[in-house]
Amino acid sequence: MLLKQQNEGFILLEIIVVITIISIGLMPFISYFSNTLFFLHKSEKESQAYKLANTTMEIFKKEVVYDWSNLETIASNFTINNISTNNDLFTDDYNINVNLSGFDFDGDGDIDSDDSEIGRKINIQVSWDNDSDNIQLDSLLRRR
Repeated sequence: MLLKQQNEGFILLEIIVVITIISIGLMPFISYFSNTLFFLHKSEKESQAYKLANTTMEIFKKEVVYDWSNLETIASNFTINNISTNNDLFTDDYNINVNLSGFDFDGDGDIDSDDSEIGRKINIQVSWDNDSDNIQLDSLLRRR
């Protein structure tokens, strides 16, 4: 009577083929998750930039009430160090630029000293990642 030898288990070649097939099948998922993490981090940095711009705008709205005459000086010297944040920043290179310009408040077609005494147009630009990304916030400040 001949004994039939049973092959229980896998040979090395079968294991390598299965691992290769599974690896090829998982590649799109790994790529998807890495892209998701990249865009999530980018979105967090942009959201934080909007928060910094909004905080800067609120600082200037308060400054209009207290010190209108020094508004230009404060704007030209304004940096991220003027903002106290309770949160950690997602990147170390946020830059804040504040620009004040005239605006035709009286509607006479030109910007004159009367308009400058009434208010100013403010532009706040927050940039990050070596100035490759940025957001802008524009508004009008009116003297009170």
